[in-house]
Amino acid sequence: MVWVEASRPAEFQAIFDGVDLSVVPIDARRAWGLLPVPAWNPVGDRPLVVTATAADTGETRQDVVRVPVTETDFPVEHLTLPPDRVPLLDPELIRAEWERIRPVFEEVTPRQLWDGAFTWPITGTLTTDFGTRRQYQDGRMGGQHAGLDIAAPTGTPVYAPAAGRVVFSDDVRVRGKLIIVDHGLGLHSAYMHLSQRDVAVGDWVVAGQKLGEVGSTGLSTGPHLHWEMRVYVVAVNPRQWTRYPWSRGTPPP
Repeated sequence: MVWVEASRPAEFQAIFDGVDLSVVPIDARRAWGLLPVPAWNPVGDRPLVVTATAADTGETRQDVVRVPVTETDFPVEHLTLPPDRVPLLDPELIRAEWERIRPVFEEVTPRQLWDGAFTWPITGTLTTDFGTRRQYQDGRMGGQHAGLDIAAPTGTPVYAPAAGRVVFSDDVRVRGKLIIVDHGLGLHSAYMHLSQRDVAVGDWVVAGQKLGEVGSTGLSTGPHLHWEMRVYVVAVNPRQWTRYPWSRGTPPP
């Protein structure tokens, strides 16, 4: 989280490591926004540049804060796919699907749609953690795992962990039956490999509302939910969102 406060009314801009953060006003003197750190971000003290422009005079002040980014040793998982799923590793197919989905994650609703901590969308067994790298049977190395894989029987209900608006609900090749929910401020959650989708684009959902059911569609080796969360397209660990209330106007701990 980025939390900014000025001595008099102002407008704010914040840029972290070259990425523009969508800080939004709490009142005339305060603003806040989300600061995602990619799993592949350079380590060390990275620059957060905050600019405040006074509402009355147009005077600007800029501060640079050095944000420490530390190295993480993400694990490697060896995965054997069924023969009928191997074609889904085609780089061109993966690229084309991402080009279709990426613009959905790029949309920023300039207000917070959720309130409080996120709940877990299902109860099951965590099989692959965030950031894990995968090596497949042909030796190729996949990218960083962008979410959490939670194994559960086919048909297990998947519930919205927080309020938001459905901005994607369709069947795609790699991610299978896919739902994406916009929670505001550039934050989206995604639910993949479903056997059933119960919401449509434009639907408003509340925490605890059923979104769909667990399945094994797309690039999957068995029934599970891939739960993903992204801020400004950057994948972030969903666990973090279950541990902190993230309420508007509440300063960081």
